[in-house]
Amino acid sequence: MKKTGNIRAAVISTAAILLLASPAAAHKLRVSGEAVAVADSGVTVTPGRDWNRLDAKAGKNTETWTLDGE
Repeated sequence: MKKTGNIRAAVISTAAILLLASPAAAHKLRVSGEAVAVADSGVTVTPGRDWNRLDAKAGKNTETWTLDGE
């Protein structure tokens, strides 16, 4: 029983760490003046100001860019 409790605690701890770490890695800066391909498509844009690209996708071939966060 103690071994099962230790495994369960390790799994929960690992899941918590991954959930906390993912938002930090979820965004990518799109720098002003640098051309970037959008949503794995043939479309390329050069933003006139810095934008944040969120990692979560609303659908296939989509991206969410934001100035203020989610």
